Amino acid sequence: MSKIYEALQRAAKVSPQLGKAASAEKLLPKPDYLRTSSLAVEEQMLGLYRTLVALLPNRRGWGRAVQFIGSRRGEGVSVLSREFAKVCVRKLGASVLLLDADPEGPQLAYFDVVPEQGWKRAVLEEQPVKGAITQIGDTKLYISQIAAPGESITQIVHAPAIEGIIEDLKRDYDFIVVDTPPAVSSADGLALSHKVDGVILVVEAESTRWQIVRNTKEKIELRGGNVLGVLFNKRRHYIPKFIYERL
Repeated sequence: MSKIYEALQRAAKVSPQLGKAASAEKLLPKPDYLRTSSLAVEEQMLGLYRTLVALLPNRRGWGRAVQFIGSRRGEGVSVLSREFAKVCVRKLGASVLLLDADPEGPQLAYFDVVPEQGWKRAVLEEQPVKGAITQIGDTKLYISQIAAPGESITQIVHAPAIEGIIEDLKRDYDFIVVDTPPAVSSADGLALSHKVDGVILVVEAESTRWQIVRNTKEKIELRGGNVLGVLFNKRRHYIPKFIYERL
């Protein structure tokens, strides 16, 4: 399994929440929806972007759908997927749909978006999915949550129609970034693994046992998912960082 550059520990401690202003007062400063936690994180995410582009040739000229998933909670999946989406928009001018497939995911709350509609009607009743997608300010970042409050995400992600919807959305966005629940606690994320172009395993370095990571990888591949590599998060440096950079 190839190794994708690790994200810095600071990426897991994201900056204060940003979101849509509740007030329409013109005197309020315009929120910087795309602000990232540090320049170092931006560099890491740009490296990840270059790796993904190399691993996923875009022969049709459509966008790419990439899933971020961890084995257990606390590995930083939501933070890293969000940072990647923001950097793609801010630094590369890409249009990105950040898709939250975790019922406990924080993506909408982070941007102060109230989930009014999930994908249930689009998946089960063939209604347009655009009603469940929200643009973040005037940026090229869009966000959606698969299951709205009260909806069963299991019913949605296992529906045959969802694969076709994701394929259609790739015509509209350069990247679809899917934040999914951990494999150990839910099979819902695993159900999406073969419906995207590639899967990135997020691993909390020096915490998650390699046997658990291998088991998650095998489950994804058993379902036909394309595991692109491992993104190490919260890695500790026991010798000065500049020495690591010279190795």
